[in-house]
Formats: sequence, C-alpha cells, structure tokens
Amino acid sequence: MNPEAARLIAALRLSPHPEGGWYRETWRGTATVDVGRGPRATGTSIYYLLEGGATSRLHRLAADELWHHHCGDPVTVHVFDEDGHRAVRLGDGCAPAPAWQVVVPAGAAFGAEVDAPDGWCLVGCTVAPGFDFADFTWADADELRRRHPACADVIDRLA
Repeated sequence: MNPEAARLIAALRLSPHPEGGWYRETWRGTATVDVGRGPRATGTSIYYLLEGGATSRLHRLAADELWHHHCGDPVTVHVFDEDGHRAVRLGDGCAPAPAWQVVVPAGAAFGAEVDAPDGWCLVGCTVAPGFDFADFTWADADELRRRHPACADVIDRLA
C-alpha cells in the first residue's frame, strides 16, 4: 500500500467500501425527503480513497452523485448511460480543461480507477437525495458490454 494512502486511511478513519476502496460518511442532512422508496436525507457526503490497481466497481445509484477531487493522483470516473460512455479524468490540474468534479446522474452505471498503477486519490462524494444502501445496485456487466461493445476492456476492469 502507498504510505500516504495508508496514512490518510488511518487519519480519516476510513473503512473498506463494498465497491472497493475506503470511505467514511462525513455528513448526512438532518432534513428528509420522501423519494417514493421511503424517506431519505436531503444529502450525504463521504470521503472516498481509491488506490491504484483497485477500482470502484460498476454500480448504480437511485440519486445523483457528485465526485470532488481532493488530493492525490488523477482518477478517471467512467459513466455509462443512455447517451453512451464518458470518461472524466478528475484532478489533473495540468490538463487543458481540468475537471475537479463530475456529476453521475441517477441510474447511470459507473465506476472509477486511479490513473497511476501505484498511485492513490482522495475524493469526496456527495449524493442528493442522500445515499441509502437500499438505493445501491451492482451494474450488470453483460448488459453493459452488449450496449457498449467498444468499452468492453473498461467494463471488464471495473466489473
């Protein structure tokens, strides 16, 4: 494990995340909204640390999620939706058009990977309405390969 990643995991008291990587919830709105599946907090936020060689496995959420790059190496967030596939590279301040955040729309399949094999990144993920594991589903990799055959290598890495 990268020493700086290990230091941040300990300092931020992060736990293993089911999709891969490490996380800790840092905020949950106190107000709630009824989303038709039950009440949800108005919003939630987590720290999420991902190491090179690990992935945020392909999944879907029933709410929009906003990723914010905090520090570390660039990370590419892959989003698959009805418009196709887009890969957004977060945190590369030297790029002609750096992205420091990306919105993943509700229902889209998505996952992420750190660009440097021996690197790491720390991002914040904000979900609105707030995250609930009842709204989390794994993406169907076979379905994604059928819909996006040119992206089979990406889907295989993130499945």
